[in-house]
Amino acid sequence: MGILLKDEEKLDRWLRFYIHHRNLYGKGQGEVAQFKALISLQAVMITWLFLKTTFPWLENWMFFAFVPFLVTFKVILHWYVGHWWDTHNVYDKEADWGNVRNPIQKKVSEKLLEGEGITR
Repeated sequence: MGILLKDEEKLDRWLRFYIHHRNLYGKGQGEVAQFKALISLQAVMITWLFLKTTFPWLENWMFFAFVPFLVTFKVILHWYVGHWWDTHNVYDKEADWGNVRNPIQKKVSEKLLEGEGITR
């Protein structure tokens, strides 16, 4: 570590390299998590085992037919909530809530927008 810290240019290059690849990894992880979140395999398996134990007459094809229904329902529900959030300008209200508490944002609003725009 001492070799890296002596040369500031080399340290800066390594930090930029690290930040770049950390952000690529994080973005990829987030995108993959989006698809993994469609089905909680653990919850589905536990539910199936509970149902299979409670109702032994259930056939395996019922499980495989029900999973796509659950995924479709979850996607539609989440999309609808996001659409409602967007339609009712809740994103803007959330941003305003954060902007009011940000002293830098307040100063920018006062100077550039004469106190009218970003914060109230």
